[in-house]
Amino acid sequence: MLQYSMSWFAIFPAAARATDNHKKKVKETISSVLITTDEKRLVAMTSRYHYVFDIPPPLLAAIKGSFHPYVRAEFSEFHVDMVGTASGTVSLTVSSAPDDAVASAIEAGFTRTSGGAMFVTTLNGHRYTANDAQPVAQYKLNKPYEVELEDELRNYSPPSPIMKAAGYLTIYGILLVVAPKSFTSQ
Repeated sequence: MLQYSMSWFAIFPAAARATDNHKKKVKETISSVLITTDEKRLVAMTSRYHYVFDIPPPLLAAIKGSFHPYVRAEFSEFHVDMVGTASGTVSLTVSSAPDDAVASAIEAGFTRTSGGAMFVTTLNGHRYTANDAQPVAQYKLNKPYEVELEDELRNYSPPSPIMKAAGYLTIYGILLVVAPKSFTSQ
C-alpha cells in the first residue's frame, strides 16, 4: 500500500505539468455589466458565460460615484482554472478630471498619482455556463468590450445562478441592476 501511494506522488508532478499544456488564450466579449442591489457582486455577461465577482468598495464607488465619468479601466489577462475560479487584475485611473472628482476618488480608496488617482485590484469570482437568462436591451452596454483570458481546457463551469424572474435578472434571489455607463479604455 505504501509503495502504491508513493508512486502516485511520483506521477502527480507530471500530471500538474500536463495541465499547463491544456491552456489556451481566448477573448471574451462582455455585453453587460451588472451589480447586485446589495452591492456585493459584479456580474459580467458574455454570450457563453456569466462571470460573478466579489466587488471591492473602491470599484463600486467608481461605478456609482460622482467621479465615474472620469474613470478609465484597463483589464489584465484574466485566468479561469479547472474548477471555474476566475481572477484578473483591473486598473482604474482618474485623470484629466476636476479636483473634486480626484478628491472623491481618493476618498473612495484610490491612491493619488501625479496625474490624478489610481486603484488596482484583483477581481476574484467564478465563471458559469450561460443559461437562457441572457440580458435584454435594458441590460446591454453601449458597446461590448473584449477581455483576454487564459482558459484551462479541462475546466468546469457549472450552470449560471442567474435567473429571469418577472422580466428581471436575479442572482441568488437578489435583483441585478445595470451598472451606470460602464467605463473602459478599450
